Amino acid sequence: MHDFTRRLAALALTLSLALMASGPLLAGDPPSMRDLCLQGDARSCYELGLYSQKGVGGPVNLEKAREWYDLGCEGGERWACAFLGKMLKKGEGGPVDLDKARELLLKSCAPDRIAEMKEECGLAAFMVLSGDGGPEDPVEALRLFTALCDARLYVACEMAANMQSNSRHGVPQNQAASRVLYEKACTDGGSMSACAELASMLHAAIGGQADPSRARHFADKACSTGEQKGCATLGLLTWLGEGGDREQDKGWALMQAACETGCTDGCAYLALIVEQTGGDERLPEARSFLERSCDPAHQVECAKLGTWLVQGKGGAPDAARGLELWGVACEAGLFEPCYYLGAAFAKGKYGLAADQDKAAQLGRTACDGGIPAGCAVWGAALQTSSDPAVRDQAWPVLDKACIQGVVEICRFLGPACYNGDGRSKDLKAAKSYFLRGCELDDPAGCAFLAVMLAKGEGADKEGEKDLNGARQMFARACELGHAKACMDAGRMAAEGIGGDKAPKEGREHFMAACRLDIADGCAQVARMYQNGAVGDEGGVGADKAAAMHKKACDMGVAESCVANGLLWYTGERLKPSMDKALDAFRAACQRGRIDACALAGWVAFGLEMDDEAARQMEAGCADEAGTMKGASCFNLGSLNAYARKKPDEAIPWFRAACDAGFAAGCIQWAMLTMAKDEDTARNLADSAMDEATACCRERQDGECCLALADWNALEEPELSAELRSQGEMFLKKDCDAGKKGACRVLWLRKTSSGQPATP
Repeated sequence: MHDFTRRLAALALTLSLALMASGPLLAGDPPSMRDLCLQGDARSCYELGLYSQKGVGGPVNLEKAREWYDLGCEGGERWACAFLGKMLKKGEGGPVDLDKARELLLKSCAPDRIAEMKEECGLAAFMVLSGDGGPEDPVEALRLFTALCDARLYVACEMAANMQSNSRHGVPQNQAASRVLYEKACTDGGSMSACAELASMLHAAIGGQADPSRARHFADKACSTGEQKGCATLGLLTWLGEGGDREQDKGWALMQAACETGCTDGCAYLALIVEQTGGDERLPEARSFLERSCDPAHQVECAKLGTWLVQGKGGAPDAARGLELWGVACEAGLFEPCYYLGAAFAKGKYGLAADQDKAAQLGRTACDGGIPAGCAVWGAALQTSSDPAVRDQAWPVLDKACIQGVVEICRFLGPACYNGDGRSKDLKAAKSYFLRGCELDDPAGCAFLAVMLAKGEGADKEGEKDLNGARQMFARACELGHAKACMDAGRMAAEGIGGDKAPKEGREHFMAACRLDIADGCAQVARMYQNGAVGDEGGVGADKAAAMHKKACDMGVAESCVANGLLWYTGERLKPSMDKALDAFRAACQRGRIDACALAGWVAFGLEMDDEAARQMEAGCADEAGTMKGASCFNLGSLNAYARKKPDEAIPWFRAACDAGFAAGCIQWAMLTMAKDEDTARNLADSAMDEATACCRERQDGECCLALADWNALEEPELSAELRSQGEMFLKKDCDAGKKGACRVLWLRKTSSGQPATP
């Protein structure tokens, strides 16, 4: 925040005061000097010019002074050249001739004469800086100001500091040098404006480390003389409590007073404080302070105000004015506004017509100024050209944007090189872009890189896989939120691919995938808990498995619905819960698992929810060839035969069970149809006997045993009793294990045979 015009005026005043003492002492009288001058004595010519200019020994004659100075200068007298240069610059004794004036002043201002010719060197520096009498040459101007500073013209120290403190003046920015020069101008030269600048730099750690105590000292020193920039900095330090006590009211008052007197630093500080501490309701106040901070010497604040106006932050949007402020700030040498404006032209935003040429120009300016996103705008604009040669120029620009940290460009370049999209296919280049993207925390970049490492793509030796590297990159992508990479990282860790087996690491990756809404991640975690792969045994692991299966089920994984239902139904390391089992099996049925419909029906039957049981069993029985089809049809037949007491309605279901290969269904069908066709029934039952016996003896299925008992009761009562006893024993065992369907079957069969039973 430097007022360059004010510094120029200060230096001009200092140099004009120095004029009274410049030049060597006079000697001799005009008549004798005239003869000597005409004889070639350059010193006498200089003195005659000075006599004429000052009116010594006669009237002032500026035209004659010019002539004598010109003769002296031609004879090699530097003072004559210097004084003639000043007259030519001011138009004294004749017309203004800036070109000649500049030439003479620079000629007289040799390095060995700077200390004695400070005014002349100062004027030369100004002419070179402003472009008077020739092209602007800020580098030469800085050299002259620095030399004058070394000669203890301290206002020149301040000028040199101003020139190097920002990039507006055409010389390389050097904040460290500026800080040293400001301190010299402040402490040795007594410049309070330099003290104020130094305080600001010490506070903001510009050009070196922050030093709050010294910042407060120099700000106080400047403020005590009325230098409002110093007061603004002192106010900020006091408000923050840096370098001394914190007194927010006093600090605010100092900044506000500075702002009211036209010090835009004070307004800028207040805008920042209100924005950061006042909440949304005070944004209009912050915008007001920002408006007052925007002037030609404060383009940073103007650019920020432009952004607020474009966004409508703190008040009504005014895109036209915001764009204008961006443009002025860009022309003043700030590169971010160039990028903003270039991006607006690229996309035709904020009322601007899309203009890729302007976007490219502004993007290039921002890019050359160190704004990576500007490179992205520039490169993207080049890609829109209809000229292939121009489009080819985009790739190195985009490459620069990626290298400098524009992750979106890396994300574009990687696939472009990998697929040969718009350029030749180059797997090594693709790999480098994915790597850079990963370094910039792009999850997609890490995931792509992992895939390439796993396949051996882009390797020094083509096809040479790096599974360990792939495992690490999948893990990094997962850490950054790439859901699919979490699954790959989990699989590699769990299976020991690319390193040792690490079940717990695998579980964490699967869990991360689950949190990122990958249902199979939840299911994988559930399986690992269920089989004890991560060290959680007993009920703890079962509880976690059930919880994760339920989450996966809720996300649509039918297999997890079934697994969850079985956990609660079988009571595997858990206390059985038929209600939870029913919910899980029902969810699996809704997701297309017909076998789960059968299980849901069986559980509902045990809970005496006969209508629900019938619906679910009917769905299971409708399966074309599922493993649970026969059992579901059989259970539906049993429901009708024993619970609803409707044996005729049970016949079709038992027959369907028989057709599905469920032997107990064949026997029950035979039992119910025997009175109508005894021969057919016997043949049907006989053909199912072997399978039903295996079902009873080997699988210990109580209903198969009871079906055999019912059939053998006709001819072998003793075998029937044995089979009935076995069937009841197996059902009771299941009933004691919490399977209410078995309890209900046992109760219904006993009541149907007239035996006393307790449901």
